[in-house]
Amino acid sequence: MAAVGAALIQDYGFGKIVREETGDMPTLYASQFSFQLPRTKMVVKVPKRYIVRPNKSEKPEGVRPDIILQDHLLDDTDEVLPVLLRTLTKK
Repeated sequence: MAAVGAALIQDYGFGKIVREETGDMPTLYASQFSFQLPRTKMVVKVPKRYIVRPNKSEKPEGVRPDIILQDHLLDDTDEVLPVLLRTLTKK
């Protein structure tokens, strides 16, 4: 559900999304209910809602960040924080 939150922030202009594209899509089927088929005992899940992100995009992609930053996870250096601080202090 982080992708839904990121889409809300981005689409309504509440803030900037930073780092990498989200792994999940903000447009999705949600609020599922389950039932078991009587003969096969197979469990079936059916969505009750289809959520579309505020900008109406139904593309099968994650939320793309406004500021793309990549952190090299194998070292001890934080590459993200200095860039964010420079970006925030420009205004």
